[in-house]
Amino acid sequence: MRSFSRNSFRLLISAVLLLLLAACGGPSREIVGKWRTSSDQNAVVWEFAANGLVTIGSTRGKYSFG
Repeated sequence: MRSFSRNSFRLLISAVLLLLLAACGGPSREIVGKWRTSSDQNAVVWEFAANGLVTIGSTRGKYSFG
């Protein structure tokens, strides 16, 4: 009986790790577009471009994922 629960535990841990790895590999391009920090008209707008450029208000920069 003990080996069955050990095997079940190993299977559970393997499944959780597999799901975590799959979640990390999601499409990073979904961030592209304009994002507002709140619904307020004066809120800061973050604009992400597909080429790795970001504009936060009037500040420009670059972003990357790992």
